[in-house]
Amino acid sequence: MTKDELKKKLKSAAALQRQLESDCAQLQNLRDIANNVTPKYGPRAGGSGNGQKIENAVVNIVDLEADIQQDMNNLVAAMNEVRQLIALVGDKNLEVILHKRYLNYQKWEQIAGDMGYSWRGVHKLHSKALDIILEKDDGRKTKRAKPRKANGVISRKSAKAIFEEQKLF
Repeated sequence: MTKDELKKKLKSAAALQRQLESDCAQLQNLRDIANNVTPKYGPRAGGSGNGQKIENAVVNIVDLEADIQQDMNNLVAAMNEVRQLIALVGDKNLEVILHKRYLNYQKWEQIAGDMGYSWRGVHKLHSKALDIILEKDDGRKTKRAKPRKANGVISRKSAKAIFEEQKLF
């Protein structure tokens, strides 16, 4: 994983949060439409439309509520993934910077002011934290990589990968 890919992954929770907020605002607008009923006084039918304004709004509300539930599930999963990545750092000071940036969505200036660093200092620490995550994340992937066995025999491709990894080939 590159540093840019890591940043994108860390920012994913913020993007999902903005989408969820947008969906909630849209849901409130649909509820306002559904609740805005104008009574008809008199024998004449009036107004325009198909007469199903409330029914259409209710259908849209139900659909949007399902989308919001899915968005919330995605947000929780993304936030858990961000928390796991931040936990790889192991330095509480660096973790606080990442937490403020990627889970609290704070601006760099605010983080710097809160922590007593310069803007540039916060960026240096942020970069250091990302390097630690990349190093540890790559280490986790290397440890997890196991040779593939087919019928109890290691494939050539897996064996070659093992030898290259151990610099024996």
